[in-house]
Amino acid sequence: HSTDFEVHRNWLAITANLPAAQFYHDETSIWTLDYPPLFAWFEAALAWLLGALPFDATRSLLVLVPSPAPLSFGAKLVHRLTVMGSDMVLAGGVAALASSGPGDPWPLTIGILCSPGLLLLDHIHFQYNGMLFGVLLLSLAAARRGHMLAAAALFAVLVNMKHLFAVLGPAYFVFLLRGFVLAAPSRLWGAVRFAGLGAVVLGVCALSLGPFVAW
Repeated sequence: HSTDFEVHRNWLAITANLPAAQFYHDETSIWTLDYPPLFAWFEAALAWLLGALPFDATRSLLVLVPSPAPLSFGAKLVHRLTVMGSDMVLAGGVAALASSGPGDPWPLTIGILCSPGLLLLDHIHFQYNGMLFGVLLLSLAAARRGHMLAAAALFAVLVNMKHLFAVLGPAYFVFLLRGFVLAAPSRLWGAVRFAGLGAVVLGVCALSLGPFVAW
């Protein structure tokens, strides 16, 4: 299996065995947790779910070890199934975006869900990018429907799950500024909309980062 498989297995173990205040300080393994807090909580939820299952294969994924340890076929299968299960978010994002505008939704749906690159990267090399792209598509679908505050909130959630999506931040800012704030019927409403966007984004960031800053 790939290095990323070991990375995410160790993140499961960190979030299963340590209090949240120590998530970003543990150095038992070289695969330290370096994704934003909302992804850490996602790993913690997976760890809780796997720990609740009555199988040795799932519990072996939650052992905190200093170096890669041999895993059974069952453990590897279960871990990969968590990626496949998380792709339900991608399916929901595709469905939301495809149904938010005119035209035949099937080319978009099939093109994304059957993308060889995404399947190879997520299910074989091991990532959760399908789920993350699903959140991005949900944000785009909300914007397409005119729900700009929801679009901003979902994008803030995305960045607080994987910081690399922050490169889309300037484009989102310009789009929301021009299509929502400056499109307001008056300057007052523009200011209210701008404040609303700021409150939504800062609120998500505060919920994500606040506890860790306090600790």
